[in-house]
Amino acid sequence: MNATRRRMSWMHRAPVRGLLLTLTLLFAPWSGTPAAEDTEQEIGRPVPILPGIKYCSSEVLLPDKDAFYTVRDGLLSEYQIKPFKRVRSVALELEQHRDFGRLSCWIRTTEDHSKVILYNYKTLLLLDANNGSLLNSSLLPDGMDIIYAEINGDEILLLVESESAKRNEGLGNKDRYQLFVWDLNTLRHKKSIQLGEHAGFYRNAGLYPGMSITDEKIYLNDLSIFVVLNRKNYTPELRATPASSLALYPDYNRLYFIAKQIFDFTQNKVIFTSNGGNTALIFNQHDRTYKEVNKMDGLASRMQSVKPVLGGHNSSRNSNAWMREGEIYPDMNNLSYRFYQYEAGEAIMMHCKSVVGESEKCAAFEMTPSVRKYMQMKVNEEKDKPLKEVKALPINDATFDKYYIKGVTD
Repeated sequence: MNATRRRMSWMHRAPVRGLLLTLTLLFAPWSGTPAAEDTEQEIGRPVPILPGIKYCSSEVLLPDKDAFYTVRDGLLSEYQIKPFKRVRSVALELEQHRDFGRLSCWIRTTEDHSKVILYNYKTLLLLDANNGSLLNSSLLPDGMDIIYAEINGDEILLLVESESAKRNEGLGNKDRYQLFVWDLNTLRHKKSIQLGEHAGFYRNAGLYPGMSITDEKIYLNDLSIFVVLNRKNYTPELRATPASSLALYPDYNRLYFIAKQIFDFTQNKVIFTSNGGNTALIFNQHDRTYKEVNKMDGLASRMQSVKPVLGGHNSSRNSNAWMREGEIYPDMNNLSYRFYQYEAGEAIMMHCKSVVGESEKCAAFEMTPSVRKYMQMKVNEEKDKPLKEVKALPINDATFDKYYIKGVTD
């Protein structure tokens, strides 16, 4: 009886043992790469490979158009932002200036997008944006460096620095900066404006100044002194010291900034002096009035439509967005676009979302054809995973299909 029970018990366990053996063989690790089916199930985060730049890289938004120009390694390209696509590319005629891009370079465009200027610290080039031909070129006079350049109608404005005044270091050196006005087409010098004497703009914070232009104003700032000039006649209108957290409202009229004193040139008097504390100002440039607000409220950062007044050489704006160092910020839902350009004008546009208190998230993307080879995916990025375990792998179909936004391409 006992022997019979043992045989029956073994017979009942046999199918279970067989099933376990089958599962063990099925999931046993193989000596080699994981099966393709396993790899395709792994969803990571899309991350473009960082482009390599050989010669001159810069970008600028086109005025009143949902597009931007880039210059990279002697190629001028135009891209549409929404939906993202490359419109065209043209080789620039730069044979006469082969060493130009090695000193860094930056691009600006005319209002009708037909011409661009490229400039570095010593040289300025005028080129045809349609065929890439070199129209004119000019060197800055000896003893001067170009700090910033902007196009103002049929003129070019150059914020220049005196090398002799630079050697004679002193934060209060009022001879250090000038505004050169050049004719756009001939590149001939029309006038010089000594900014220290003219508007009280001089070296103060020990940092390079910046310049930007809107429809009516020219803004100058060295992170301590902030000056507003009239765009038509270059007369000074406002001087704030020391000034920080500079931002401009979408109406291109109201300014947001923190300052201890405001001098209004139109009234020829000091109109505000701070007693310290947490005061920031909203200044109306049309009626010359201001309102005090608590800077701790974070007004400039909370209002997604408020744009920085200045943001660096590769900073530009139009009526729809502002752009800085390859990132585009439209006026909507804390969304931004991060641009990556590769050889022959191929490019990727990442969609990024900013959430207060969290790190920026970039996952969805658009791209030009034949650019998938530049896409990777990062895996093992969970919070409890050590950084050394995060890997960048070639993007697989599952990840690509999940995050790729199909739209208009080249």
